[in-house]
Amino acid sequence: MKPNPLRIRVRAVATTLFCVLFIASLLANCRLDDVPTLVPPTVVDDPGLPRREITVLGKKRLVHWRTSGNPTNPVLFVMPGSLSDVFCYRPFEQFSDTYYVVLWDQRGQGLSQRVDRGELGYDAMVEEIKAMKDALSPAKPISLLGHSWSAIFALLYAGKYPDDVTRLILMEPFGFTSEIMSKADAGVLNLFTPGYLDMAWFSGMAPLDSHDALDFRMRGMLTSGVRPFFKDPDHFPEWPVRRVGGLALLAWESALLEGAQWRFDFSPSAASVTARVLLVGSQYSYIGYDFQRTWNAPLFSKAASVETLLVPDSGHRMITENWNALKAGVGTFLGTQP
Repeated sequence: MKPNPLRIRVRAVATTLFCVLFIASLLANCRLDDVPTLVPPTVVDDPGLPRREITVLGKKRLVHWRTSGNPTNPVLFVMPGSLSDVFCYRPFEQFSDTYYVVLWDQRGQGLSQRVDRGELGYDAMVEEIKAMKDALSPAKPISLLGHSWSAIFALLYAGKYPDDVTRLILMEPFGFTSEIMSKADAGVLNLFTPGYLDMAWFSGMAPLDSHDALDFRMRGMLTSGVRPFFKDPDHFPEWPVRRVGGLALLAWESALLEGAQWRFDFSPSAASVTARVLLVGSQYSYIGYDFQRTWNAPLFSKAASVETLLVPDSGHRMITENWNALKAGVGTFLGTQP
């Protein structure tokens, strides 16, 4: 007797539906932090991870870090952006022939120790850089590179401690004032992308009661396309992050808002920078090359010099999209290219 194709299809659909409902019921009735495989452990839980203790706001915290090169060389700090970690920025270790390259996950990010919202304010993030600088290059100024959100912290640091920084590399920070974001029409979010909707749907199924849960959930933002960062919004570039920092991003972004309106002004920091400045922008990101050249570059009134670098054929994740062009431009600025 031949099998009935319709019956087979119905049975397959029923089986699939049962599995989906079963998994959903498990997720709805368990704590995500009871399942350790959802997110990698931080330096607090895994003693095998490279770590460094720093003191910020009078509190000792552990950060995950990587170094490469000779410690006697000039120091280059590389800071991951939001929803990122040091693994995405390892290509910058290629500058270790000339620099002592230091990458670390900020508190609350990557594999570093998780902290409360009160320890994630902008002043605290600046003092974190200060703690790292005092430990690794106390007597000599550094070169400082930040991408996306960490570019803002690098800007604030170089503005507060201008003598500490000789070269400042800012890769696609957003506009330094809320007025810029309004004039450039750069504050629009697309909340109807499939990735964001998938994340929102899953968020309703899983309880939010730990950093593990929030970090696992916020990883969905990596494929959300909420902001127009990408050359192809349907095919996202590789981004080899191990663990994102959910609370950190929420804390940083909410601090920009007053009610439902952008209310911030980082231009005084830009006006206080005395280092050489390189603003890096991609071809396709909405805060890319043209944005940086038009809106942010003019605010560096005291900088030793201000240069802009276009990374073609790429979006916000230019490190994985066009590393060769980025390396060449940054290397020239740092003096590592012939």
